[in-house]
Amino acid sequence: MDRKKFFLIAVIIIVAATISWVVKYRQPTLEDSADWSTFPLNSGEWVGEIDAVSQGVIDLLQPSGIFNANYFGSDGIQVNLFLGDWSDARGGPHSPMNCVPGSGWLVEESLDHSVQHGKREIPAKRLRLVYKQNDYLMDFWYITPYGETSNDYQLKLYEMLTSLALQPRHLTFVRLVARDTESGRAALNRFEQTFINEIYQRLPVKSR
Repeated sequence: MDRKKFFLIAVIIIVAATISWVVKYRQPTLEDSADWSTFPLNSGEWVGEIDAVSQGVIDLLQPSGIFNANYFGSDGIQVNLFLGDWSDARGGPHSPMNCVPGSGWLVEESLDHSVQHGKREIPAKRLRLVYKQNDYLMDFWYITPYGETSNDYQLKLYEMLTSLALQPRHLTFVRLVARDTESGRAALNRFEQTFINEIYQRLPVKSR
């Protein structure tokens, strides 16, 4: 190997090691995390009940805060809402694109899906799933200081930018699940519009 190539490889290794060190040890910790303890279980037509997350899942994800509840509309249709929050370098959400198939769910289709929040449209993802011969819909997205995304690669970019800027980490994962029927799709859309403000007003850092 000539000296120029050796020098270039050495520089790349040093830069990569420096970035890794900064990301792991120098990123400040956000003092506050999202407050899900006050998230409403009753709003409009919706009545919810907490569905406790197992300690094994909590140990695996290591969230700063977590919320999981099943809501029932006036028509009896159920929507599950899961919210996870991370404000330090530990843990993080598992991408549904990887986690769902590993849990025995079949992903039939992945669709772009927009959720209206005020004058903005949140770029979510809608998965059409099959589990034990039943059809389901799953909507999800990530919220970061650099904006929302449902793309795992873009999420990694946002997290890297946050770390390199020495900004406190704050990541929120939003996931909703309902049956994949005409009435289920309508209920899921109504639910998102009912609770979207409740989600965002509890975030300690607003997305850009």
